[in-house]
Amino acid sequence: MLAIIQARMSSMRLPGKVLMNIAGKPMLERVRDRVMQANGVKKVVIATSNNASDDPIEKFCYSRNFPCFRGALNDVAGRFLNVIERECAEEFIRISGDSPLVDPKLIDMAIAEYRCGLYDLVTNISLRTFPKGQSVELVRSSSFKKMYEDLVGLDDHEHVTKAFYRSESNYKIKNFVAEPPAGDIQLSVDTEDDLNRVTAIFNSCDVQSAGWRDFVKLIAKSIA
Repeated sequence: MLAIIQARMSSMRLPGKVLMNIAGKPMLERVRDRVMQANGVKKVVIATSNNASDDPIEKFCYSRNFPCFRGALNDVAGRFLNVIERECAEEFIRISGDSPLVDPKLIDMAIAEYRCGLYDLVTNISLRTFPKGQSVELVRSSSFKKMYEDLVGLDDHEHVTKAFYRSESNYKIKNFVAEPPAGDIQLSVDTEDDLNRVTAIFNSCDVQSAGWRDFVKLIAKSIA
């Protein structure tokens, strides 16, 4: 299955964060490493903008031989549409480029849910019970194309799946949840404090073999 990581350098709170160093690797590489650990993922494409500010992302992808697609800065949904058409993908997984701790088991969980039902969207953010930075959305491409035609403004184009949730009655959506809920935990990178916390987690455990619950425990112990 195809996974698409959306990434840009022009973050409002922490500009350039997607290429900042986390324990020896750029964050975007950390995200890709985690996504590729999912058993059901066969290919990862990094989708960035054609704005000059995102040239470093393309250069980074080229240096690692990572597939990269560039499209309009403010039409992230359009970038995804172009990627799935180029890749002839029947479905795709959306991952944010600021999620270096995303749990590959959650990706496989979403894939398993998707395979069990004729869903347009499998998600864990319609009702947020997983930590921030553990967001996974699996979208049927034909449904995404239909949804794209109904986008009404800049906000819809910037937020790839927002229109699905606004028109839930028109789509078959499956939300999977965490028990107990942990939606208030921050495991994504939005600020410098977040970057320091995530870096501490990478320095405190074998992240490759750990899952999101392990990271939450580290935070609770004030290790991160």
